[in-house]
Amino acid sequence: MNEYNLIILTGLSGSGKSTALSALEDLDYACVENLPFSLIAPFIKEVIEKYKAIDARGCNGSHSEKEVLKYALLVDSRLDSSFTTVKSISELLEGNGILDSSIRVGSIFIDCTDEVIIRRFRETRRKHPLLKKGSPYTSISDAVKKERELLKDFRISATRIIDTSQSSVHDLRRNIEDFCNEKKSLLVTFQSFGFKYGNPTDVDLLFDVRFLPNPYFDEELKEQTGLSIPVREFVSRDPDTIDFMKHLESILEFLIPRFEKEGKQYLNIGIGCTGGKHRSVVIAEEISNRLRLKNIEVQISHRDIKRSIIK
Repeated sequence: MNEYNLIILTGLSGSGKSTALSALEDLDYACVENLPFSLIAPFIKEVIEKYKAIDARGCNGSHSEKEVLKYALLVDSRLDSSFTTVKSISELLEGNGILDSSIRVGSIFIDCTDEVIIRRFRETRRKHPLLKKGSPYTSISDAVKKERELLKDFRISATRIIDTSQSSVHDLRRNIEDFCNEKKSLLVTFQSFGFKYGNPTDVDLLFDVRFLPNPYFDEELKEQTGLSIPVREFVSRDPDTIDFMKHLESILEFLIPRFEKEGKQYLNIGIGCTGGKHRSVVIAEEISNRLRLKNIEVQISHRDIKRSIIK
């Protein structure tokens, strides 16, 4: 189970807060962006009440319902005038009697050097949020320094400080996963299809299995699909199928952990034959079963299995 039920995320503009929030969303946190500061304490209290209500129904900490109670709040210094009067996250929570509750609250501060933030704003040509009309600040440098001053107490009280000055977006995602004591496993989706009906446009990898023996030319098999035992046996016993499956399994065992390491959440793989009814279905089903045995999360779809077979 995750370590924190609620995470308060803050940091400097341009440091990577949006990327961090997306990473939390991928970990199944319900994310609320830029909630006004005055509403944070009431929001947390509402979460606590939901949590206690689940306890009262006898869940006693089980995953079933409490796993849903995962929230992340992105706090922004520009949105609420009361921000400057709050010394720290700890002070906010203590003042509302929240820290002693059964809800575990953590805070992340995303930091970055002034030089890198200034460079990022210049490269993207974005305007710093404190450089709005009527602002007393005349440069990105002045705005960054002021924002750092506003956030200094939050930085001190944060559960975790993550510096992104020399980090990639993948490094930041891994840091978020480490903080939450969670890792979102890569979901591998196999889609069988028929080249006759066009290539799928949403796949990362595509394998053409039209070189394998075609059950369509067997009168007893042509009206069946790759989900039937006779068709599966017809395709699977061929020496080329046996060799191909070994190579396919090997290359996916090589690729999947490397895609995971780079922070990829989804891997879509197309398996195509002529009509999408026989060979591609067999191969997609077989490789899915093999990967499941290796504890890899897999789902499968057969795009063209219900279409008319080739005439």
